[in-house]
Amino acid sequence: VTLEQLLSFTSGLASSANPIACDYEEGAFDECAGAIYDALDGENIAPGEEFHYSWRHLAVAAAMAEAATGRSFNSMFLDLVARPVGMQDDPTFSRGPTSPAGGLLISPSDYARFLTALMRGDSSLMGGVVRQGMFDDA
Repeated sequence: VTLEQLLSFTSGLASSANPIACDYEEGAFDECAGAIYDALDGENIAPGEEFHYSWRHLAVAAAMAEAATGRSFNSMFLDLVARPVGMQDDPTFSRGPTSPAGGLLISPSDYARFLTALMRGDSSLMGGVVRQGMFDDA
């Protein structure tokens, strides 16, 4: 499974009938990723074959990022997103299985800063290849 497949919801980690309880605490995405894998219980969808929208993809992507950098997801978000776009308030993430998917708590004005930087293709937020992948039809 690649990071691109996780971020495009084509990793094969379809929502399972098996419930998962991931209690997010700082640095616990690796445990959550293991629980997601264990919950597949024989369900086998080849990566890249089907689109399945689920928070599970993003939890595993966060685990990959934490493992690759040795940093918490929250600190990466602050350094790579919040500060470069000029967010005024420190964003926080709610605890629960949807962090980082849907767990971001920011003010409307900071969200507007993020969207403005995203739509302008702000190079401090993302490189050209990333922007192209997000906005061009594949």
